Amino acid sequence: MSSLKVAIIQSDIVWEDKYQNYTHFEKIISELEPCDLIVLPEMFNVGFTPNMDKAITPEDEIISWLKHQAQYKNAAIIGSVVVLNDMQKAVNRLFFVTPAGLVSHYDKRHLFVLSDEYKLLSPGQSREIVHYKGFDILLSICFDLRFPVFNCNNNDYDLLINIASWPAKRREHWRTLLQARAIENQAYVVGCNRIGRDGLGFDYSGDSLCIHFDGEIKQDIATYTSGVLYHTFDKSSLDDYRNNFKVLASQDKFSLNLTTN
Repeated sequence: MSSLKVAIIQSDIVWEDKYQNYTHFEKIISELEPCDLIVLPEMFNVGFTPNMDKAITPEDEIISWLKHQAQYKNAAIIGSVVVLNDMQKAVNRLFFVTPAGLVSHYDKRHLFVLSDEYKLLSPGQSREIVHYKGFDILLSICFDLRFPVFNCNNNDYDLLINIASWPAKRREHWRTLLQARAIENQAYVVGCNRIGRDGLGFDYSGDSLCIHFDGEIKQDIATYTSGVLYHTFDKSSLDDYRNNFKVLASQDKFSLNLTTN
């Protein structure tokens, strides 16, 4: 039987000050219970800023920091920052780093149209699933959640993790979409969102959630509250549910074209 204990960190983020944020999250991580996977919110080191001079982070710097946290807690860790890709274009990159130092990444595909993100960053060109401790995990960031085709489960993932800077004024969209992605894909879903107010004046309520394959919210954190949400996901329960209610067997067959618009 495979199980995965996840620790979801819901926190405020110091605006455009990565060193304060590194110190802040190091303290939280140092106090975590033993777990398998640590989840940080989107752009956890500077906040969702359009200021690329502050946002762009050297890739070796962030990988070194994440590796240290993963090894220290003997747990995989995920979080996103802005880095330059191989073409020297800025991307919002989610890193997945294991305690053994293995690094995977996913570049945010859907760039937010109500901010300058879509003007300043380049969209990712692939959909990324990582395998860890018996679970196939689909990685996604914030605005990706609104696109069901991109998140469609072609019997290729067990857990969807979305890390976000999702504004409070659309918090009901966030909660509803997380549940919808769980139900339609018969998959576990984790949503990790920040709290606080950013440097542009936007408020964030958090609403970090753990949702089961039937859409039931199993655990959440109080809105506007810092904290850590722990939940253990059980692979055999997921397999039993899918075997008894074979929705995915009727899934439409299609391919996804991820060329740049």
